[in-house]
Order: sequence, then C-alpha cells, then structure tokens
Amino acid sequence: MPTLMGSINVIARCARLYRNDRLKEYGIHGTMDSIILQVSKKPGMSQDEIAKRVCIDKSNASRKVAKLEEKGYVKRVPSEKDRRVQLVYPTEEGIKLCEEIKLILREWNSTVTDGLSEESSGLVLEALGTILEKARDYVAGREDDEK
Repeated sequence: MPTLMGSINVIARCARLYRNDRLKEYGIHGTMDSIILQVSKKPGMSQDEIAKRVCIDKSNASRKVAKLEEKGYVKRVPSEKDRRVQLVYPTEEGIKLCEEIKLILREWNSTVTDGLSEESSGLVLEALGTILEKARDYVAGREDDEK
C-alpha cells in the first residue's frame, strides 16, 4: 500500500511533467511557473521572499528569476532601501503567461479529480491544506534555527 508522502511525491512529479510539457513552448520548466505565479500575485517581491514562498534555496531562486528575466517574463529592479536586494516584477508578457499557467493548473486539477464527488474533493483539499501548513511550519522553524 502506498504511503501518504510517497503518493504526494508521485502526484507532484506527474504534475510537474504535465506543466513542463504544456509550458515547453514558453521555455518554462521546473519551478519557473511557481515563481511567475508568485511574482504576479505580489509584484515587487524580493528574490529571498520568492525562495521562501516557493520552498527553494536562494541561489536556485536567483537562477530561475534570471532565466525568466532573459525570456522577458519578469524584470528585476534594485530596492531603493537596499541596492543589494533585487525586487522582481512581472512584465506584460509575464502576466499573459500567468493566465496560461492558471488555465493549465485548472485543467490538471480537473483531470486528477475527475470522478471524485465534490465532498471527497473538499475533504482531500482540507487534509492537504493541514499537511501543507505543517510542512511550511517545519521549514520556517529550520530557517529560524539557521539564524
């Protein structure tokens, strides 16, 4: 019998493959879609904040943001308060891409929940929300320990 985390990991890998396939024409892969979604939700976010929200390390976030900038989906602007901090904003192309990503995510969710009742789907989402909260709390605690 599969474990909870094993199942979540396989589902996440399948979802990543689906998004990578669907976003190939845009040159988007890996966590780049998550980054553009976060930047579109909160323009002017720092690269460090992006790393925390997407749960990747800072250097990985920096590389992914640089690739998104090369492709014209985001722009980086030094913070007026601290010139070492790069603030990230979506471009017009990035905003259009964000809408495509949201459509792809809705399609994926529809595909994997096909056949589930609304009640079952709601229970799964509620349980996963609790698990997500605990996972983020753990990561936040690790970051506090590292300081």
